Amino acid sequence: MYDRNLIEAHTRTRQQDLTRESEMARLAESAQGSHDRQPFYAPALAKMGAMMVEMGSHLQERYGEICEDVAGVRAELGAEASATQETRALPAR
Repeated sequence: MYDRNLIEAHTRTRQQDLTRESEMARLAESAQGSHDRQPFYAPALAKMGAMMVEMGSHLQERYGEICEDVAGVRAELGAEASATQETRALPAR
């Protein structure tokens, strides 16, 4: 009923099988390459990027027209300033 040699042989065989499976899994993982692995903080970076895009879009919607208006005013002021400088540069008659 209890055969010590048979149990030891079975245990040894089972241990070899587990070792072989473990080695195969390790080799399969290393064959995929390290470029497939992502750092543990990758999901946090992805979430942060999405939040920044959302916030940037909101800011553009809210302040985009103001920036365009300011750019227009600057262009007008620049044109007036250059016209004033040209009239100063002309000699008096």
